[in-house]
Amino acid sequence: MIAPLRRRHRRMTLVLGVVVFFLFLLALAGRAPEPTMSKLPPELGSENTP
Repeated sequence: MIAPLRRRHRRMTLVLGVVVFFLFLLALAGRAPEPTMSKLPPELGSENTP
């Protein structure tokens, strides 16, 4: 009785780990790219520092 339950639990844990890993990879691939700026706004430029 215990051995089949252990095998089932081991299999379920393995499948769940693989599914979570692939969902993590899909989330990384599907996220939006970080915003980029070609030029800083004048408020943030180095010429305004005291």
